[in-house]
Amino acid sequence: MSKRAVTAAGAALALALAATGCSGSSHRRPASAALTPTSSTTSTSLSPTSTAGPTTTAVPASLAATGAPVPPPPDRGATPAVAPGGSVALGVRPTRIVLAWPEAFVLGEATAGHFDVARVDLPTLAVGARVTLAGTPVGAGVSTGGLYVVAGGAGGATSTLSRLDPTSLAVQTQVALAGRGSQVVARTDGVYVAPGTTLERRDPVTLAARASLPMPAHDDAPDLAADPRATTLWVVLPATDPPLTLVEVDLGAFRVLRSRRDLGGVRGGSVSAVLDGVWVGFPTGTQSTAVKIRATDGTTVATFQGAMPNSAAYTVSGSRLWFSGGRAAGLGCADVTTGAVAGTSQVAPEASPFVADTHVAVLGDPAGAVRLLVPTDACR
Repeated sequence: MSKRAVTAAGAALALALAATGCSGSSHRRPASAALTPTSSTTSTSLSPTSTAGPTTTAVPASLAATGAPVPPPPDRGATPAVAPGGSVALGVRPTRIVLAWPEAFVLGEATAGHFDVARVDLPTLAVGARVTLAGTPVGAGVSTGGLYVVAGGAGGATSTLSRLDPTSLAVQTQVALAGRGSQVVARTDGVYVAPGTTLERRDPVTLAARASLPMPAHDDAPDLAADPRATTLWVVLPATDPPLTLVEVDLGAFRVLRSRRDLGGVRGGSVSAVLDGVWVGFPTGTQSTAVKIRATDGTTVATFQGAMPNSAAYTVSGSRLWFSGGRAAGLGCADVTTGAVAGTSQVAPEASPFVADTHVAVLGDPAGAVRLLVPTDACR
């Protein structure tokens, strides 16, 4: 596999062909191929899921950048994070994006008690399938078993968990959940949700409950994340006092290892799992921050080293902690170990749902589309 360097600003970026996974003639995976989730996204309350590690830093020629790298906002350094890579119109405002290269699954804003789920083929910039579900979008996750979507019930109705075929988006199984719903972590060993007072492990095919674990009191939808390489799951529980509780769960024994209630903030947060711990992002009242918590003992080992607004969102992919904070703060990446910012670009007027990996960053456009951004060398 070869990779050409990004050219100087003002010239179009020439990006190498991917040796595997995608070609100029076909980007559909074989029916037997495993669907590998690379991350999930959120606006202020939605959470990312870590990658299983970058498999390549090459970008398909069909996803070549359409212009020079986007410069950073003022006072945000000199290294651009991304270059423009096109957009895909959806006709609905995205509220959550789940990335499973070479596809992104986009949940749209609810209208009249329903919302759309769209599968976007990223190299061809095309919508491959679309389905409408009842309720409001709350959480989504993808694994080899399918696409799993949690929808909140309209008008206080029961929330639901649905398993969709990842290609056609046909609903294969649907079950009712207690409570208002939560983010979803989908793994081969189970599908995890925390819709009410417990964390639930459900069968990936039937969605039947297999085990449950009591969670601390909270008053809003929890955020969940787990690195596919680890046996630890992290839960952030939003409440008024304390504003968030972080719970670390051993998935092998299905028990709580430890919890923290002292991270601060003003209310709620999101989690992005890595192999040796988790990044927790939360608003502080005047801005937001993210801290890395170590899995072995629950201590804080790093802090994101950049000023971001309360609405900022964070997501992890491979060796990068990605962040999005709107036009003034920019969208960029930081070192996943230290939190040091590596690159930033001024790409959006507001913090939007987004997700990123070594191939592409996908940013929700409030006008009803998703924007594709090609990472520069600094963010791959």
